[in-house]
Amino acid sequence: MTRNGDPAERAALLWLMAAMHRTTAAYSNLRAAEANARAALATLTHAMAEADAADIANHPDLAYLGAQMRGFYDMPDASGKS
Repeated sequence: MTRNGDPAERAALLWLMAAMHRTTAAYSNLRAAEANARAALATLTHAMAEADAADIANHPDLAYLGAQMRGFYDMPDASGKS
């Protein structure tokens, strides 16, 4: 195809190129949203872990509760011992 080719063929090619650019833009937007969601989830996970640690530190009986439950239900602890 030359520059002075069939106008319908040229229009079809331009339409196809525009569609490819729209697809690439949509994919880029998706990847950006994915990165933002990943960062937000990491922040949330960190905040939840800090809140759990603060709750356990403020209420030491919660840490002891796990030992009581393991003893009551005869469940092994993390080391595999009962």
